[in-house]
Amino acid sequence: MEGYKPINYVHRRIIRSNGFTLVELLVVIGIIALLVSMLLPALNKARESAKKVQCLSNLRQIGLAISTYVTQDGGYIPPYNINANGAANYPQGHAYWFQLLMDSNLLGTPDEYGQKFDRVFICPNADQVGALLPSSLQSMETYVRGYWGLINYGMNTSLYLNQTNWDGGPSIPTGVKISQVRHSSETVMVCEANNMVSPFQTAYYVSPYFDASAGVAWPFHGKTGCNILWVDGHASTAYRSVPDDPASLYSDKALGALYNKNFSIQPCYWDTN
Repeated sequence: MEGYKPINYVHRRIIRSNGFTLVELLVVIGIIALLVSMLLPALNKARESAKKVQCLSNLRQIGLAISTYVTQDGGYIPPYNINANGAANYPQGHAYWFQLLMDSNLLGTPDEYGQKFDRVFICPNADQVGALLPSSLQSMETYVRGYWGLINYGMNTSLYLNQTNWDGGPSIPTGVKISQVRHSSETVMVCEANNMVSPFQTAYYVSPYFDASAGVAWPFHGKTGCNILWVDGHASTAYRSVPDDPASLYSDKALGALYNKNFSIQPCYWDTN
């Protein structure tokens, strides 16, 4: 009969018309891959930007806690480390500045071992302590962080009147009065820090000059940006002048006069009178 087509023939035509050829599939896959390659850098940039914002938020929270501590302590900046003579109640024999904030109930909550800690002291771009700890200690990460001072933000040690025998000796580092800082908007209070000889990328203090064996200001953002809490309470990012040179953060173009390479006994940007 003219115009008659078997049902199975029509069925095969429908199936064939609804499918994709191999070439078409390859074209679609290629387009998707191209779009992904174009979007990934933007997504990575957005992710990095979010971490940077979170890090700056951490520093602002720390700044508020320090401000309250200063008010409660007669205007003095918290000592970055109290040695054994001044920290008899601390099992490790000394107390770090961030522990003083937590023990003043300004930050932190106790963990299951009774050790106070707060994730605000961890930069989201440098959170690798847990992965590097022995398996037997990974369940105690917050305790270990608090006990050993494994945080990503270091207090500026230049803001102290005496630093002799700071760990275990007779002297306790005494913070200056915050009113003594002459250029508070240009003087670092706390910044991202790293001890280059430690695998954890942590340091609770920063040296006033670049020292590869000590805690130093460190860029955890894009390998060039270091987030900083300044003495006046604002937070911002400073950048290495030379991307591949860790010491270049200590330059006039980055931290400026805060970290003077000619630093000797006393810094020049606060009054001792």
